[in-house]
Amino acid sequence: MGGQDREQDEVKVIESVEKRLFIGGEWVDAADGGTFEVIDPATGGALCAVADATPADGKAALESAVAAQSAFAATSPRNRADMLNGAVRIDARADRRSGAVDDTGDG
Repeated sequence: MGGQDREQDEVKVIESVEKRLFIGGEWVDAADGGTFEVIDPATGGALCAVADATPADGKAALESAVAAQSAFAATSPRNRADMLNGAVRIDARADRRSGAVDDTGDG
């Protein structure tokens, strides 16, 4: 794959990743709207800006998790396993997509 193709693939991967926080089943901006840059360690350049969670965001996430816990606990073990296996599949797909980015620092 040529350098330009690789660069285009990297941009696609970065653009496909959510930059906000996942709280209460929704993607949301940080409470204060803050962001920070993610730096590519191979180049030192900025890849993208992502939400910079605040203590208020952490509290909201914790409150959401506490609120959801009883319903999750009432879910059958089989359904919980299916949910967790689904998360693993999503993570594996993300790993495959990010391969274009992961190998940029190989020497």
